[in-house]
Amino acid sequence: MTKKLFLPALARSAVAAKTFPKVCSCGRSYSLREWEQLPEGKLWETDWGDILELRHCVCRSTMSILLVEGEPES
Repeated sequence: MTKKLFLPALARSAVAAKTFPKVCSCGRSYSLREWEQLPEGKLWETDWGDILELRHCVCRSTMSILLVEGEPES
């Protein structure tokens, strides 16, 4: 499922602190600023409620960052 998601600056900074630099399997590294300059990707919601942002590296590999952590089902 894809949907638009707005994250407040505070939440983005928390995500950035845990996620960046983001390194692709090809070895290229992306800062938050470089990540945001990649073509806009998609948001994907997992069955357990995680929301991931997907973007493509210049090598065309798909990379993801966790934006919202869902709660596992008991």
